[in-house]
Amino acid sequence: MTWRRKPKQGKALWTQLAGGVKPNGSLTASEMIFSKPRRKSKWPRRRSSTLTKRMLLYRSRVRLFLARHCRCAVFPSKRATQVHHVYGRLSKLLFWEPGWRAVNAEGHRWIDANREEARNLGLLAPIGAWNDYDAAVRIEASLGRFRGET
Repeated sequence: MTWRRKPKQGKALWTQLAGGVKPNGSLTASEMIFSKPRRKSKWPRRRSSTLTKRMLLYRSRVRLFLARHCRCAVFPSKRATQVHHVYGRLSKLLFWEPGWRAVNAEGHRWIDANREEARNLGLLAPIGAWNDYDAAVRIEASLGRFRGET
């Protein structure tokens, strides 16, 4: 069996036209050389516009929460700089303030390193209640810390 080469095709018509426009509306080769290039992002967006708006709202609520709760829940002598989500961040839990604890970076690392002790102190959800909104509400209500939806 012998392989045959395909005949070489000529350049596209719009590259041969002087000052012409491509069918999709972009510039021809000569216009690209002599005009300013349009800068397009090399990568697609990492977050949708909806998620971006949601995270902006979340960040403003975190700032207000940290203004009200300025001490770390793990190390009370230190100032809180972050919010720890006791029950997770999925769906409604992201904005559910009864499940938030004010901590600093060192306190966050301590919670991650000492999970069992953190569970005993109420800084981490019991096993099976992670990212479960209904279980989180039941647990906080039974502990008397939940006073209604925020």
